Amino acid sequence: MLGQRLAIRIITSEYLRVQQVTKYKYEVLSKKSAYVGNVDFIYSKHGMRAKQDMRVGHHYEVSVNRDTSNPGVINVLKELDR
Repeated sequence: MLGQRLAIRIITSEYLRVQQVTKYKYEVLSKKSAYVGNVDFIYSKHGMRAKQDMRVGHHYEVSVNRDTSNPGVINVLKELDR
């Protein structure tokens, strides 16, 4: 994570109730990214009922943090067409 904007596809979603975060398995879709095609996990504090909750199988443009040991979504910028 380099604090960048990425296009991603959500593969799985799991809400971690105790931590109050959602854990996503995602694939990088951004063709200009060095990470295109990579699959990894990322966390979001937006929660299950939040307006910015991401759904499995959907594509999103997101901004991510710079912390590689605790990757996280800072903001969901928009949902992308598939």
